[in-house]
Amino acid sequence: MATTEWSALLFEATATTSVAILLVFLLRAPLRRGFGAGAVHALWALVPAAALAPFLPAAPALPGEALLAPVGVGLDATLAPVRRGGAGYGWLPAAWAAGALALLLLQALRQWRFRRSAGPLCARGDGSYAAAVDGPAVLGLLRPRIVVPHDFDRRFTATERALVLAHERVHVQRGDVPATALATLLQCLFWFNPLVHLALARFRRDQELACDAAVVARHPDARRDYARAMLNAQLAAPGLPVGCTWQSGHPLKERIMQLKHPLPGRLRRRSGTVVALSLAVAAGLAFAGTPHTDDIPVADPETSYASLIRPVYPRAAIDAKMSGTVVMRVLVGTDGLPKQVEIERSDAGELLEASSIAAVNQWQFNPAEKDGEPVEQWVRVPINFSLDEPAADDDAPNALDTTPLRDDGRS
Repeated sequence: MATTEWSALLFEATATTSVAILLVFLLRAPLRRGFGAGAVHALWALVPAAALAPFLPAAPALPGEALLAPVGVGLDATLAPVRRGGAGYGWLPAAWAAGALALLLLQALRQWRFRRSAGPLCARGDGSYAAAVDGPAVLGLLRPRIVVPHDFDRRFTATERALVLAHERVHVQRGDVPATALATLLQCLFWFNPLVHLALARFRRDQELACDAAVVARHPDARRDYARAMLNAQLAAPGLPVGCTWQSGHPLKERIMQLKHPLPGRLRRRSGTVVALSLAVAAGLAFAGTPHTDDIPVADPETSYASLIRPVYPRAAIDAKMSGTVVMRVLVGTDGLPKQVEIERSDAGELLEASSIAAVNQWQFNPAEKDGEPVEQWVRVPINFSLDEPAADDDAPNALDTTPLRDDGRS
């Protein structure tokens, strides 16, 4: 994949992720009031869906868009390099990768230090494990285990212990440890975006609130004991990069205040989860990239070539042995001239992309017609640059090929 395409995908993924985070921030409060904390926790699925959307295979071309025959460019179409305006963003992928790797290593170090400080895990009769931790937690990505401090039996009453363990079991049942791993991975990938760091803290808060709500729904008469259990564990260590601790850096006051509010009914809670997940799916589809054309067969489009100048093969690209395909997307006006030219996909590099843009802007088409009148139409043109085979005149049907100038200035 060309550097420019990586840069474009990075920009697009950053934009879609930021919009998704802002939508979650906007909807958190009304969703919690209407459907409970569980719906807000489910809403966070919108963020990874938006982050992944630009990288997913797109749908086929939309109706009304034509795919013209490929244009071949070989070594017989050489010219001095076409310079592309602007400084370029070739450095972006390397800088992004360096930052992501640095933060990933830092989080791995934090995880390792916490696990080492916890010491050996000693099995208890209630299914949990005693360890040198400040408060209850769930450790382990592949095999989540509930761990409690060595003084768990002294610090908490029997009722409080049952509620604490119920809270941690909800984390395990819902797969919250893999969810925190995914959230931490997104934080590393988008390390430069302050919204992602803020979202991670809010996500961990909503995760704990959702667990609290699930426990209270199962034990509605134990709110006071549950609040006391929170107070007894208020000095617990901050949350792990991958794991769930009793506190998780969550403001204690907000959790206790939630216990005073009546919970929505089961139907409303489930409806809220469905609404939140539906929003996540809809956002992922909305944020998906522009349709691709790789597998679309060449048909007889309404728009056709009138005359074209084959893109030049820049000398610097030949020397660097650059080749590949640039898929151009062109809005053909009613006069047959390009009104808008853009690169849809490319694996050919910046020099060949710039050469393609320069050539397509000089092309002429036979515009599509409707009711006998010319109309605008989007078309896609794959331009194949090859160092092995020269361009053939029959690569582009309906084309009147105008040979470009060569390096020596002869036509």
